[in-house]
Amino acid sequence: MPVYSSVFHSGTGSPPPPNPGALVQVGAVFPIEVHVPTRIAELKTKEGAPVPKGASGLALLDTGATLTGIDRSVPEALGVPPVGQVETGTAAGKAKHSTYPARLVFTSIPNLILEAQAAVGVDLSGLRVQFGQAQPPQPIIALIGRDVLSNWLLVWNGPMGMWSISF
Repeated sequence: MPVYSSVFHSGTGSPPPPNPGALVQVGAVFPIEVHVPTRIAELKTKEGAPVPKGASGLALLDTGATLTGIDRSVPEALGVPPVGQVETGTAAGKAKHSTYPARLVFTSIPNLILEAQAAVGVDLSGLRVQFGQAQPPQPIIALIGRDVLSNWLLVWNGPMGMWSISF
């Protein structure tokens, strides 16, 4: 069972002390790429058409989200048409959103690729977080919902500023 862990540290030292506040502020985030689904990429390749380059950013584990979401600008930029609609309920109220097929590549987790049949297109514009001290703030382009989390073991170790998943 593969395991991925992320620890937030503060200051310097050997080893640097954990930073539980950073985990609270940033959340469980990790690098991700959103691509056209494999089926569409194969069709484009067969037709001799170029396959659009995917979008890179961060995914946030969202235990409050029933379904996995992707920033709606990503499938639009990739030319992926919606496959349906779903009504969501948020703190801001109910709204209808288009759903899109997408291939999610968890770039920091070897061999973890998810073919989402109907990721919810949501507005994540403006959501940027600092991931890694040497990195500039990066956009959040995906929310990993309970539909995916239901297949994973998630450990949130707040006092150590750490979270882990196994799948």
